[in-house]
Amino acid sequence: MQRYLIRRVIALVPLVIGVTLISFLLMHFAPGDPTAIYIDPTVGDTAEMREIVRERLGLDQPLPVQYARWFGRAIQGDLGFSFVSHRPVIQEIVHRIPNTLMLVGAAVLMALFLGLTVGVYSALNQYRTSDYIVTVLAFIGVSIPNFWLGLMMILLFSGTLGWLPSVGMRDIMAPPGTVNAVVDTLRHMVMPATVLSVFHMASWARYQRSAMLEVIRQDYVRTARAKGLSERVVIYRHALRNAAIPVITLLGMSVATIMSGSFIVEQVFAGPGMGRLGVNAIFSRDYPVVMGVTLMSSILVLAGNFTADIMYAVVDPRIRYD
Repeated sequence: MQRYLIRRVIALVPLVIGVTLISFLLMHFAPGDPTAIYIDPTVGDTAEMREIVRERLGLDQPLPVQYARWFGRAIQGDLGFSFVSHRPVIQEIVHRIPNTLMLVGAAVLMALFLGLTVGVYSALNQYRTSDYIVTVLAFIGVSIPNFWLGLMMILLFSGTLGWLPSVGMRDIMAPPGTVNAVVDTLRHMVMPATVLSVFHMASWARYQRSAMLEVIRQDYVRTARAKGLSERVVIYRHALRNAAIPVITLLGMSVATIMSGSFIVEQVFAGPGMGRLGVNAIFSRDYPVVMGVTLMSSILVLAGNFTADIMYAVVDPRIRYD
């Protein structure tokens, strides 16, 4: 197991390099010029001034040299300075990444719990009215765009009913470290976490239903029932553990989708997270921030896939990595 984990960690290095290299090239080949941020149009925007700014920012160097310099500093923990805020990129990310991790974590837990529960319930009630209702709702869930659902929830729960706050992650008037602050944060997270989890909740429920239907027809499940075990023990101790393996596979592959979805959700709900920071950096062509966000996002995605590999051995004792 230890040898396998070491090999997996080593294999992550070229993946991170590939992701950052592609992002670096896409940003530099995109139309626009980041030097416009530094030039006051009232003073005069000339080619000479733009060249001076490009030289100060290091953008006059060949792209391989720029990437090599950035990557060399990045492995030392230095992601450069933002072109817009002029603050260290690592500070910008560290300040916002807890909000993104909290949002993504809440969405994953919500989707995993409800997806498994609904999927098992649908499988145990196959071809009944409740099964058809779950199937229809699942198809609706995978079809609704995140941004549209977010806007509709804001319109209903914030605009019409006034139950939940529509933007941000917390109220500045709530004293930090108190029960009221925790409750206020949870209220701010209800809508964005729900929006982010709906697609995965619906798709995981469908996969869980199919996996459970296949498992409950296996011989060992019939044997467990023949031994006189209660239906609850048969389903949740014997069947569910094996039926959860396909969902774990989806969980590892869905981390990238959840992370990318957080970028849109944070824009809709004005969340102060890493996703919104990255989107704003793309619009302003803030190369260092875009590269820093890309690096951290790729690390989080690869860490999610790595965790899914470990969970295989926890759920299925037949799997060994020796």
